[in-house]
Amino acid sequence: MKKSTLYLTLIFFLLVASCSDKEDEESIPQKTIVEIKGKVEKGPFVKGSEVKLYELDNSLKQAGVNYTTRIISDEGDFDFGDLEVSSPYVLLTADGYYFNEVGGDLSEGRLSLDALVDVSKQQDINVNILTHLKKERILTLIKAGKSFEDANKQAQRELLTCFALQEYADKDASTYSITAGTNEAAALIVISSIVLTGKSDAEVTEYLMRLSGEFKNTGTFSDDVKDEIRKKSRQLSFESIEDHIIERYHDLGKTIEVKDLSYYVDWDGDGIAGNELGDPDKERILRFETDTLHVAAAGGRYEVKIEANIPFSDHPAMVISEDNYFSESLIKTGNMSYTPSLESDKVVLEVEPAESRIMNNTTFTIYSFDGKNKADLVLVQEGDPNKPLELTQTGNNILADFCTKGRDAMNNFHILDALYTQSFSYGSKTDWKPIYEHQVNGNTFLVSDAWTKSYQAIHSLNLIMKHIEEVEPSMYTSFAVLESMFYYEMAVWWGNVVYVSPGGDINSSLPQTKIDELFVLLESDLQNGIRLLPADNISFDTMQASSYLFYSNVVPKVILAKMYMYLGEYDKAYPLLRQIIQSGNYTLSNSRTNALSSGSKEIIYAFRQDPQSEYSQYIESTDIVPALLYSEVVMSAAECAYRLGNNSEAVNYYNKVAESRGAATISSTTDFMSAMLSLWENELKGTGTYFAFLKRNNLAEEVLNIPAYKQLLPIPWQELAKNPNIMQNPGY
Repeated sequence: MKKSTLYLTLIFFLLVASCSDKEDEESIPQKTIVEIKGKVEKGPFVKGSEVKLYELDNSLKQAGVNYTTRIISDEGDFDFGDLEVSSPYVLLTADGYYFNEVGGDLSEGRLSLDALVDVSKQQDINVNILTHLKKERILTLIKAGKSFEDANKQAQRELLTCFALQEYADKDASTYSITAGTNEAAALIVISSIVLTGKSDAEVTEYLMRLSGEFKNTGTFSDDVKDEIRKKSRQLSFESIEDHIIERYHDLGKTIEVKDLSYYVDWDGDGIAGNELGDPDKERILRFETDTLHVAAAGGRYEVKIEANIPFSDHPAMVISEDNYFSESLIKTGNMSYTPSLESDKVVLEVEPAESRIMNNTTFTIYSFDGKNKADLVLVQEGDPNKPLELTQTGNNILADFCTKGRDAMNNFHILDALYTQSFSYGSKTDWKPIYEHQVNGNTFLVSDAWTKSYQAIHSLNLIMKHIEEVEPSMYTSFAVLESMFYYEMAVWWGNVVYVSPGGDINSSLPQTKIDELFVLLESDLQNGIRLLPADNISFDTMQASSYLFYSNVVPKVILAKMYMYLGEYDKAYPLLRQIIQSGNYTLSNSRTNALSSGSKEIIYAFRQDPQSEYSQYIESTDIVPALLYSEVVMSAAECAYRLGNNSEAVNYYNKVAESRGAATISSTTDFMSAMLSLWENELKGTGTYFAFLKRNNLAEEVLNIPAYKQLLPIPWQELAKNPNIMQNPGY
């Protein structure tokens, strides 16, 4: 009996032990072999960066098993090889340096990115910004009872919705790669670029923690963060980002394509990226039916049709400011006031009446939402002719500088004319004696000073012209005409001179320009002046700054006529001079003194004289420094008529000046040039015109008793020394 009981007990324990072993075997997780590989991209992490894999249990807590590998290429590739895992859930963590697609260079600091994945369904895994940002959200949803699959899908859709990219939520973020050339690739590039923009490497890490912290509990970002994301996305430099990525992979020996990134931005804030840009496979059309709309000074209602196959707005995606040398206009101008309203196929403009005599043009622009397409409508409103013309403070300052330099240069020309023609004596100014006696050289002070002052005046004009051609096109012509006036004077005295175009460097070694070529250049500006400047009677007042800019087209007519006469082209000069005379806008004075006073009706263009100038002190005291006078116009008309065989007209014009001055008149053209010589010397001396008269009529050598070469002054020595492209005039 005892033996039987012992036997049965032994069998029971053996059975129990056997059952216990089977239960233990069934509780041990089944191990699976998986090959885990992929990429780490923020752009790509660089070769050598560390990647760790942590095995997770069913509650997604670390199970105590982990593996480490390193990125094996600069494209961000890693490969753990075959791993035996006991759970389908793993956490991948990558840490290292990366390529910054916004800046186009490698990061200076390290970055850590995570990815939670189910390796039972996927072993090719990419770690990126999206996998990193949704990790904590997945864990939160799983704690709330969601399965991994449902939590991952929900977090994916919520995250991409924050960036208005929910259209691309169906594919898991761990499959996204910036090299794929897909919509998902472009979405990843845009999100990555938003995270990087304007941040240091440390700030990128901090920003990702902030985003992840906000997102994990609510599945969204705060309104402030979403506004910041939208703002940054619209300011991305898409082309440079695309170029940086393509160039980086090209350097790595790989050719990739990047989609147009502008389609992955929510431009209008409706929560859907790219729907504002139309069909990407069609040519975009956005244009007005006309480029320019002319508006009456009285204003009114205007409509302009629009042709477009894409949505548009009158607000740009972003505004780029441009600096201008002159922050303020030279003249006080008015700005158009109008109210636009956009319709699907037109814009309606309600324009207010003009507020000024000169109105600024303005441009109404419509834009595609990404700013890549725009259409401009230039609005040109007529000014109110009843409003006065005024200079701004900037205009007054610039004009004052020119007037000082222009006056000084013109004074020098008049002194040269007075002394070289021996119309005036040098008196007590003995250093002028060589000029009076025609014994000048390249070191004669007045010669070099006249050259220098002329180029200073020209340089002052050039500086203005360089910066106002587009800002103030109407004023550009005004300054170009004045520049021609000084070049003409220099050509008379030195012949071939250096022409410095607007915007050119006056100190550069430019070659001389022949007189005929110079006059061709100047003729273009003068013809523009005749065409564009007003033809009505504009009284020149040396006391008013505006007179130096706002003058009539008589000024370019006189300068052009003088140039034609210097070239012997009297047939071209004569009509211009007759037009001025026949206008009746000017009156001859009854004396030289009155002609050179500030109230003279002869003034076409002049500068206010400086009482302390050497001309005032040693030649004669006058109110003005004449540049262009009506008496010269009438005398020049007499000369032209005589040269063209119109003797009666020559006598008529001559007698107009003679009678006004109380000089003897003539009845015929017998000894006409002798009479002209006498009248010009007596009545126009001191106006800087006598030497030019002598030269063009081949009288200089005889009257002044000089050799032919002295009809030109020597080029100043200092100019020859600093500019090897200038040649000295013959004889010096």
